[in-house]
Amino acid sequence: GGSAAPDMSGEMAEEFKSCYKDAWYRKYVLFLLFLIATLQTTDRNIPAILLPKIGPEFNMTDADAGMLNGAAFVFIYALATIPLARVADMCGRKYLIAVSLVVWSTLTSLSGLSQNATQLCFLRVGIGLGEAGCTPAAQSLIAVMYGPSERATAMAVQQLGLAVGTAAANLIGGLLIDSLGWRGVFGVMGIPGYLLAALIVLTLEDPPVEKSYLRPNNGGSGGGSGGSGG
Repeated sequence: GGSAAPDMSGEMAEEFKSCYKDAWYRKYVLFLLFLIATLQTTDRNIPAILLPKIGPEFNMTDADAGMLNGAAFVFIYALATIPLARVADMCGRKYLIAVSLVVWSTLTSLSGLSQNATQLCFLRVGIGLGEAGCTPAAQSLIAVMYGPSERATAMAVQQLGLAVGTAAANLIGGLLIDSLGWRGVFGVMGIPGYLLAALIVLTLEDPPVEKSYLRPNNGGSGGGSGGSGG
């Protein structure tokens, strides 16, 4: 009885098959996910860098600044993440990631056209909705690319983009705001998302929707009865 559990765990580890057979392609996809995480965090944090310029122009209060700097984004991001994660599970990840990139990149660029704090906050809400689709889809993709022995490392690489994006927001915002103004910085920050979305559409092979999630549950009971019946 004691030896059965180790044998079963060994068999489960051996049975894992990546959705991508080519190890280099897996690294390429992981690099794409790293870039997406970097861009997510850069666009998420750029308003904090631009706020000293935006605030006086729009006569923003502290409450306005709080909404722009996080609350407007986080509220819709938290609400939309779980439903969009289900979309990734049921319908696939490729086009969810691509559409999410286009949505938040477009709204980031449009932020530069805002005429008041209310418009800017509404655009931040839309950006939160766009970004909410990427994280669960990326994690789901990593789960089918890498087995248990490599998955934590792959997720760490992807999550490293969060730290890089925070640094990039400070660097890019600081370098460009004097030459382009805050409106120009928003406009420029939307461009990389379109390039990444194009790469996703053209080069990412979307793994099949995980019907295997259903098989162990149905097959577990069915297999047990079938085994006893046979």
